[in-house]
Amino acid sequence: MATPLDITISSVGYTSAAGTGLEAFWQQVQSNGFTTSIRHYDPQGYMGAKGIRYLNRATLLYGNVAYQCIADHPTLGEFIRQHPSQVGLYDGSDLSNIEDGFVFDLVAKVEGPDKASPMSAPNTIDNASSSQMAIKAQIKGPNVTVCGGACAGLQALDVSLLHLTQGMTSYGIVGTTEVTSRYHEAVRRGEQRNTTLPAAPEMGIAVGVERSQNAMPAPYGRILSVASGQRLTGETNETLLARLVETCQGPVAEVAADYCIVGGGGHNLDPRQLRAALQAAGVQAQVLFPETVYGVGDNAGGLAGLLFGLGLQQGRGSGLPAAYLDGVYNDQLPGAPQSGCHLLATIDTLGYGIVLLFSKN
Repeated sequence: MATPLDITISSVGYTSAAGTGLEAFWQQVQSNGFTTSIRHYDPQGYMGAKGIRYLNRATLLYGNVAYQCIADHPTLGEFIRQHPSQVGLYDGSDLSNIEDGFVFDLVAKVEGPDKASPMSAPNTIDNASSSQMAIKAQIKGPNVTVCGGACAGLQALDVSLLHLTQGMTSYGIVGTTEVTSRYHEAVRRGEQRNTTLPAAPEMGIAVGVERSQNAMPAPYGRILSVASGQRLTGETNETLLARLVETCQGPVAEVAADYCIVGGGGHNLDPRQLRAALQAAGVQAQVLFPETVYGVGDNAGGLAGLLFGLGLQQGRGSGLPAAYLDGVYNDQLPGAPQSGCHLLATIDTLGYGIVLLFSKN
């Protein structure tokens, strides 16, 4: 059953090798200019110098985009000072600190525990990024890390929406990061992923969300409903996603009469089977999988798809490279989609899916 929502996307953060902010992301989309690694992880000077050299790359990258969300909001900084327990931090970055865990354990095993630096120990815990951000920004609300593979970013967003609707928080900062190392590459090889798509480049993405009744006019858009669930016996990834798409549009059918489906983490979906499953469910919509161009990530596919959809809603679709509009992972489209609503759909390799409906107003 889908949950109807009225949540505002009120701020955005993005960092990659090309720069920061939504404009940098969209310039990369239009030029197909995604590159592999980020040389500088300085979180724009916000986190200060104290202890910064002990934080790992994923934590610095998460802090970068989380602070961008604060700076991108006209009143959030003051709100944090006055109501620190009403702000939540959510990180969907599965395995982002795997390098630190490997190195810490190997040093302790090979050279002895006295050689393993205690200052590096916090980097080995799953919740390193959001907890360090909470300390630096003096945020006292929930801070959690979700480990959900390709769905991690959207699962973190799902948790933040739950906290908002239950009144546990007034504002949520949801981020996800992609970092690369030889350890990450080894994990990908071990999983033997059945995809011809390249690995996503390093990037950090964050969005700020709040209840619409508390927000100023939505600068980026509104989240109207969400549906999520595990693959049932007899279901395929494609039929699960079709079921969730159909469920998600139910509570707001009159608003979502015209929409485009944007994917995130689509390397484990067969495009022809997905089209057949959508048709069987009575779903008629354009389908885009932008990771055809920017690659498949461990974490950021869902939120990258959200940024992609937000850009489309701002009328930026006319400059899209042809690779987004046709090819094996995309429907053959006559042109860029101009729908006012978008369904963001993703699924992880273990058969957990999430679909989010958002609009521009």
